Amino acid sequence: MKVAFLASGPKVKVFAHRGLATEVPENTVAAFEAAIAAGADYIETDLWVSADGEAVICHDPNLDSYGISGVELAKTSWAELAEIDLGSGVKLVTLDGLLSHFPTTRFNIDLKVISALPSVLKVIEKHQAADRVLLASFSEATLAQIKLQAPHIARSAGPNTVILSRIYTLFGLKKALTKLLDGVAALQIPPNKSIINLSTKRFIRQVQAAGTEVHYWTINAPAQALKLLDKGADGIVSDRVDLIIPALLQAGLR
Repeated sequence: MKVAFLASGPKVKVFAHRGLATEVPENTVAAFEAAIAAGADYIETDLWVSADGEAVICHDPNLDSYGISGVELAKTSWAELAEIDLGSGVKLVTLDGLLSHFPTTRFNIDLKVISALPSVLKVIEKHQAADRVLLASFSEATLAQIKLQAPHIARSAGPNTVILSRIYTLFGLKKALTKLLDGVAALQIPPNKSIINLSTKRFIRQVQAAGTEVHYWTINAPAQALKLLDKGADGIVSDRVDLIIPALLQAGLR
């Protein structure tokens, strides 16, 4: 049975990667509002933790990508971070502020550090948002703790699980694959990892048969998105939902 996070919404899921940042800074309320206005079903975002333990929405451990040097999130209090102008008056937001500002929006959240987990789980519980959040990480240790501490919250797979999934599908090890993916809501992956093809129809079909969805990132070309969906993909993670969604509409997939 699909977890609540994935059970609702359209059959083809579109995730706005860091929001829609064509005109505003990424990973901000403004970027998320732009993505929702463009028709995104889900918002993909990232978070770190401040010096005083606040889960802060940001992709990097610093603000260099915003053109602001010398600010490390882990060494700066939230009170200080909250005053920083990222451009045109746009500021950072905490997970608490995010779930409050968007009370019904579904978020795919990539935890960059395991130290953020206590704050993340506390905030999700505060907002009763477990059914509209999927937690992700490139850290197997972080994902293991999410499974242990919050098995009721949807989570994606880590890199080791992805590689093992590919091996199991190559050899037709269906029982092993099902056991491996038990409790994993989605594989969120690139179409290829080095020389490994992660976007064959057979791979997608077998992962889905194990009860897990397949979402591809970061897909900005409509033609590539349509090709992956034709192979059976469940979702597309994109920087340009403003381009992907019109293409899906034209193709009759929305």
